[in-house]
Amino acid sequence: MQVSCFNFIFENVHYNHLLLLYTGQRGVFFSNQTIYITGTSNHSYGVAAADINGDHRTDIIVANYGSSNLGIFLNYGNGTFTNQIMYLSGHHPLSVTAADLNNDTKPDLITANYLYANISVLLNKGNGTFGNQITYATSNYPSFAAVADVNADSYPDIIVSHFGTHSLAVFLNLGNGTFTSPTFYFTDSVTWHVATGDLNGDNRPDLVIANYGSNSIGVFLNMGNGTFMTQQIYQTDHYPLSVALGDVNIDNKLDIVVTNYLSNTINILFNRGNGTFPSQTTHQVGSHPISVAVSDINADNWPDIIVANAGSNNVDILLNAGNGEFVSRMLYYTGTMPTSVTVVDVNNDQKLDIIVAHFSSNNIGVFLCIDYESNPLVLSSNCPDQNTIGTKCNISSNPCNILNPCENNGTCLNTTTNDLGYICTCQSGFAGEQCQYDHRPCKPTTCWNNGIEN
Repeated sequence: MQVSCFNFIFENVHYNHLLLLYTGQRGVFFSNQTIYITGTSNHSYGVAAADINGDHRTDIIVANYGSSNLGIFLNYGNGTFTNQIMYLSGHHPLSVTAADLNNDTKPDLITANYLYANISVLLNKGNGTFGNQITYATSNYPSFAAVADVNADSYPDIIVSHFGTHSLAVFLNLGNGTFTSPTFYFTDSVTWHVATGDLNGDNRPDLVIANYGSNSIGVFLNMGNGTFMTQQIYQTDHYPLSVALGDVNIDNKLDIVVTNYLSNTINILFNRGNGTFPSQTTHQVGSHPISVAVSDINADNWPDIIVANAGSNNVDILLNAGNGEFVSRMLYYTGTMPTSVTVVDVNNDQKLDIIVAHFSSNNIGVFLCIDYESNPLVLSSNCPDQNTIGTKCNISSNPCNILNPCENNGTCLNTTTNDLGYICTCQSGFAGEQCQYDHRPCKPTTCWNNGIEN
């Protein structure tokens, strides 16, 4: 079934949701998410995408926190994927990053292993399989690993944030995909996420971190030799977790987007051009935003913002109005506790798709972009009651009709007794707010080799 996702979210005073639409922006259509199972209690946390096996198709890599391994889903070529192939990682990986570490044009993998104070490097053998992990010790509770050539030697280096100590670690590449011992840089608090990009136009990658404990972000400018200045501090809303970089106002300067876990907001910090960020804006998103990506999701040449909300089990898409302002918002329901989002074209149709990792439902979801809408739905504020919208007031505004949230043939019932505005009545064997959990003993994937489920 295809979901029509115009440039709005819905919410009204009756259902505690808000329906916002601003004309002049390009909407976008996505399919319902396709779910890929990672395994019971695997607790998939981080997700990345890369062409692992050199077939010009984008594959998916998932960090399975609960089972201490990586799951690789190979792309069939049409945006559907194989069952996962698993590789051991360090203990409880929170993130996975794909990058060519040894200059053989094949993406390798890096994980931040939260409970064992190390990172793992898995080098690609060239056919989409990987050698055994090589581990490098770092500080306590590493949470994320980013990759950039920080010392301009043409070899990508690794930068790691830590949730257990006030520090960043920089591992320099020796040129063959092995690394030096880390150099540490002090941060303002424990940090959850790090992003890299040239913030001051000197063609050197700088670092941005989310200082979770001090409600701030830190900017480390590169001195040109792979070392960094003392961080510059910029205040944010409460408990920043994830950061992403993008030129959201098209002035050829990278801006910073940060999610704030307890404020249920994002902050956008605008770059003056010299790596300083004197102004910022704040936008409301869903509950407990935990991961953010910046991409032009509707192909109008303006970077949009995509946020995974762990508390409300959905993804927010904030559409760029063309000047770095974000006035229209789309909402998509996901599995339970989405913790990581990435945006990439998985079916080679030149349209960006969305991939989400779900920690509590032990799976990933893939939303395929179907088409764009150049004349988005226009809403009227003059309808006689709250139950209809549209210029002719002939479109139902109830949550079941607009969101169609119930999966697996569940029945949607509108209600005012909860914040969602609906209740899903599930078919036998299914459970969850959106009937997303399949508890049937026989599933379509239970029997192998063309066996029949009974």
